[in-house]
Amino acid sequence: MADAAILDWKFRPNLVTFIYIRRNRAGKHWDISLLPTYDPSGVSAVHNVCLRNCRFSLFIPFSFFLFPYSLFLCTMHLVIFDVDGTLTQTFYGGDNTFLKALSRFIEVDKDYEYWKECPHPTDEAVFQHMFKKITGREATEDERSKMQDQFMVELMHKYKHTPGFFDEVPGASRFLKELHQEPDTIVAIATGGWKKIAKFKLELAGIDLSSIDMIGSDDHHDKPSFTKAIIQRTAEKHDLKRITYVGDSLYDYETTRQLGINFIGIDFLEKGHLSHLTFCPVYTDFREISFI
Repeated sequence: MADAAILDWKFRPNLVTFIYIRRNRAGKHWDISLLPTYDPSGVSAVHNVCLRNCRFSLFIPFSFFLFPYSLFLCTMHLVIFDVDGTLTQTFYGGDNTFLKALSRFIEVDKDYEYWKECPHPTDEAVFQHMFKKITGREATEDERSKMQDQFMVELMHKYKHTPGFFDEVPGASRFLKELHQEPDTIVAIATGGWKKIAKFKLELAGIDLSSIDMIGSDDHHDKPSFTKAIIQRTAEKHDLKRITYVGDSLYDYETTRQLGINFIGIDFLEKGHLSHLTFCPVYTDFREISFI
């Protein structure tokens, strides 16, 4: 059996911690998770460890004296998804629709990678950064609205010529449906895109958004802020015990580290940029995942 360790585990004495061990349905490995209760004052850490060739399946609390309480512990699991590169095959590398849209009403250098200067790779942060760099001032609400409308026009043009760019990541729709059938699971979306744009992309990909709460970068420039916002919004309605974020970038991973929540990586382009995350499971697409 492979060696395992938990990195950056944030132990809080007021939380009851449990070990959950369950076999992946694909039969390739066993997933072991430490499951803390949700702390309303902040998001508790959850870290998964995949161990190869294990031969047991258990659900045990760290303290056997707390076993009766454990039966009522894991009530709701919030699973949050990114959009670009996670649920859909849309990605910004090599895609110039954003710059094309902006160039319709201000001068931009289409060969300059403005987003690399921006600390937060979200639609709102990049737009505001570029607009201010070029014009010397902040964009108004009306200018942002025009940019979003033009962005959708450019995306429609791209869809007509390269519809495959908007395909779902294989297995995404099926996986979302399976999660919806789990009585103890809530599905949400926290994307760096503007909410209006993200909905448009998901609709083109044929992904059902009914009963899925979504937040984008419209009101927060950075992903940690709007991800925390949707967690708090969900926690007002449900008793959360586990929180998992599914994303495709190192920025997504760093967000989960900052918030202290679980991370699952998707690398459908097989770039290998998440391969060094030893203690976080990374999959090519959703056909490889049987449960979270």
